[in-house]
Amino acid sequence: MKKACKIYDEKTIGKFVDNELSSEKSKTISEHIETCPICDSITAKYNHLSNIFVQSTSKQLDKIDTDLLGQNVLEQIKREENNFFKKVFDYFSPKLYLKIASIVAIMIISLTYFQERLIRPLDIIGPSAIVNSVDGNVSSVMIFETKKSKHTIIWFSEA
Repeated sequence: MKKACKIYDEKTIGKFVDNELSSEKSKTISEHIETCPICDSITAKYNHLSNIFVQSTSKQLDKIDTDLLGQNVLEQIKREENNFFKKVFDYFSPKLYLKIASIVAIMIISLTYFQERLIRPLDIIGPSAIVNSVDGNVSSVMIFETKKSKHTIIWFSEA
């Protein structure tokens, strides 16, 4: 079973190796590593892995032409910008205006149509006043007159 240090964990030692700690904390851990074989072993392991990574990446980086890479990146950015502006201008093309104009025309026609249908029947249905009312023991009669058309409606009810 692997023994662990009671003071520092592997994550903190890893940050120490990667120089991600404050100078005070690094100094404290450096002094601790000199006296703790567990932390010294972890530090050696992380340093070894770091060296392997640096060696393998430096070989690959030597093969890369950084000037050409920079030019390629700039060209890609310009293509992306051009595509973006093309999409924006295509979005506001005459086809879009035609679609919007069609929708607005349909809405205006619909509102006009439904306005005529909804408002007129309400004017015709409702009476403006009860002209006369007669109540009897057996039946009742009411006479209404409508506002617009001035129609007379007689309501008869038998009890």
